[in-house]
Amino acid sequence: MDKKLEKIKALFDNVRKGVNMDGGDIEFIKEENGYIFLKIRGRCVNCQTMPLLVLNIEEKIKSEFPHVKGIKIF
Repeated sequence: MDKKLEKIKALFDNVRKGVNMDGGDIEFIKEENGYIFLKIRGRCVNCQTMPLLVLNIEEKIKSEFPHVKGIKIF
């Protein structure tokens, strides 16, 4: 596995732990053409704060990995 992808997944897993504690889940699907694809599950599906959380995740990833263009939700 690509070292950058491993680091992105590690950063993502740290955020995911907090989401799991609230009864939701965000699954990393893939990285393709500079985009990170995620799937929202559980209580997160209808959560009003999910767009803000995704934006925060995107900002964290982009700050450490400039090649990432954005996040797309499945």
